[in-house]
Amino acid sequence: MNTTSLLNKACEELERAKTQAAADANAAKLARKVARAAKLRLKQARKLSKMARKSARRADAKSEESSDALDSAQAKVEKLRKRLRKEQHKAGAGCATAKFLRKVLRNKRWMEARAVCRTADRNRS
Repeated sequence: MNTTSLLNKACEELERAKTQAAADANAAKLARKVARAAKLRLKQARKLSKMARKSARRADAKSEESSDALDSAQAKVEKLRKRLRKEQHKAGAGCATAKFLRKVLRNKRWMEARAVCRTADRNRS
């Protein structure tokens, strides 16, 4: 695959990771809110409180994993962007080299033609 398609794929992965991280953060926030409400209002319902805390811990862990995935996706995108810039820079340098070689060949042909004209002028005189 070329670098551009890899970059596009990584950007899509980054967007999915962002939405997943946001959803997981909201779920963790809601779970903490439920746990707090269970603790404050329903002190006698220890089982509910325990389940809510467990759910909140799971949601926090999942949110942490999602943010790690988001960080790795961002790093991957940056790496691919840097690679693409480097490839484009090399391609541009290659074009400059080709232009230089064409210019040198053009000058060489011109000098050869000039030498032929000079010899023809000498032969005439």
